[in-house]
Amino acid sequence: MTDDFEQEIRDAMRLADSVTIPVRPLDPDELAAAAPSPHPVRFMSGTARRLLAVAASVVLVVGVGLGAWSWLGRGDAVPAAPSPGTEYMVEVDVHSGRENPELTLDPSLGRELYLMLEDAHAAGLVKPSEPPILDLEFRGFVVTPTDPSLPVLRVLPKVVYTVSGRTYAKYDDYDGRLYALVYHALRPQLPEAVPDAGSTATPTIPNLTAPIPAKVGDPATWTLAEPERVNPETTSFTLNVTRLGCAGGKTGAVLEPTFSTSDTQIIIRANVKSITGGARCPGNDSVPVTVTLNEPIGSRVLLDASCLEGDAIGTQPCAGGAVRWTP
Repeated sequence: MTDDFEQEIRDAMRLADSVTIPVRPLDPDELAAAAPSPHPVRFMSGTARRLLAVAASVVLVVGVGLGAWSWLGRGDAVPAAPSPGTEYMVEVDVHSGRENPELTLDPSLGRELYLMLEDAHAAGLVKPSEPPILDLEFRGFVVTPTDPSLPVLRVLPKVVYTVSGRTYAKYDDYDGRLYALVYHALRPQLPEAVPDAGSTATPTIPNLTAPIPAKVGDPATWTLAEPERVNPETTSFTLNVTRLGCAGGKTGAVLEPTFSTSDTQIIIRANVKSITGGARCPGNDSVPVTVTLNEPIGSRVLLDASCLEGDAIGTQPCAGGAVRWTP
C-alpha cells in the first residue's frame, strides 16, 4: 500500500469523525416492551457509534479500492464468448522482406476459434507467458478481432499466444487443432512459406477396394472399444463413436452404422444425428455402438469412412490414417 493511499484513508477517517451521525433517541417504553434477550445488552455511547461508523467507512473505502484493483488486474485473456457481428482479420506473418498478406477469417470459424480457446482457458490450460521469441521464417497467423474485449492471437502450429494490452498468455496446442482450423480455412490464399498443419496434415489415403458408405447426419470418427478382442473370426464388435463438431462435450445420438466390404477391406461409417445452433468445443464424449457383420472379418482391414473423405480429414482423430484394425 502506498503512502499516498494511506494518507487518503487517514483523511477519510478524520472526515468521518467530524460528521455528526443522527441517532434516534431511545424510548424507555419501547425497551420495556421489547422481548427479553438471553444475553445482556450493552448500548454504545455516541463516541463508540461514531468510531463504528468510521470503521465501516474505512472498510468500504478499502474494499472498493481492492475490488477495483482486483478487477483491473484480472488479465483474463479470453472472455466467455465473442460478441455477435465480430469480424476477424488475419495477418500471415511471413518473414520475407515484403508486406505480409492480410486475410479475412469467416466469422463462424473465428467464433469457433475463440470458443475453443475459451474451453482451454476454463480447463486451466492457458498459462501466463512472456512475449514469444519469434525468429522463424513463418511467425504464425496474427488474428485481430473487431471486438475489443477479445485478445489478439498469434496462432503457431503447436502453440497459441494471446495478448491483451501488455498481458501475454500461452496455450500449448499439442495436436494443432487451432492452427489447423485457421490453416485449412485460408489455405487457398496462403503463400508457400506457410507450413502445413503439422500433425493434422492429411495422411496417405489407402487404395480403396470397397466403396465408401454414403454420408449421413453429422460427421463422427470411431475407434475399437476392445481391439484386443477382435480377430479374424469376429463378426460383432463395439465402436467408440465421437462427434467431430462442437457440441458442448456431448456426442449425442449415434446413427445406425453402415459398412461396405471387399476381399481386403471393410469400410465402416458411424455418424451421428445432426444438431443445429452453436456450441462450445471441449472434446466430445464417446458413445459405444455395436456393429454386426454378415460374415467374419477374416484377413480384411477395418477402415473409418470419415477419415477417407469429408470434414474429418486433417483433424487429430484422423492424423494416424483411416485404418482401425489389421489382421
